[in-house]
Amino acid sequence: KNSIFWTGAPSTKDDLIRMGVSKSRCIVIPNPIAYKPVITLPQKEKYPTFLFVSRVVKMKGIEEVIKSFAFIHKEKPTSRLWIAGGGEESYIRKLQQLIQSYSLEQAVQFLGYVSEKEKLERMGRAHVLLHASVKEGWGLVVMEAASQGTPAVVYNVSGLKDAVIHEKTGLLVNENSPPAMA
Repeated sequence: KNSIFWTGAPSTKDDLIRMGVSKSRCIVIPNPIAYKPVITLPQKEKYPTFLFVSRVVKMKGIEEVIKSFAFIHKEKPTSRLWIAGGGEESYIRKLQQLIQSYSLEQAVQFLGYVSEKEKLERMGRAHVLLHASVKEGWGLVVMEAASQGTPAVVYNVSGLKDAVIHEKTGLLVNENSPPAMA
């Protein structure tokens, strides 16, 4: 009751206030990133390449990203999706079954946990970061991708909607659904 709440996003502060936390106990301090933005755009992949970077858990929206990518791949058969991040093997197997159900085995690559160096390198080579989380405190991965010259397409949810400047640093989908994201 008497704790101070710190968040990196104004929309998350609004959520806390709606949940009954006193406005005077909520502080917004923007999250920094540890990387210098690139000065020139890195060389992008030859084929349209999409990237998901996060813990591979349901709430981060990976199933929605895969479904969205299925729509993208139907229109752009040469497109690729990289999935970077660790998760429980049983859930990853479920995601692999989802990928098989869309016949995307050749287009989707699970990278697993990657080093910071590889993460930044992949962010620079990808064309677009896709993030369909149900909620974020702040969209740090969005800022990291932007620092490497890669825009993001994200669900319009708390945290993410603060990290993307619509039509400037990426896109906020108008409806949180795979077709809209695609």
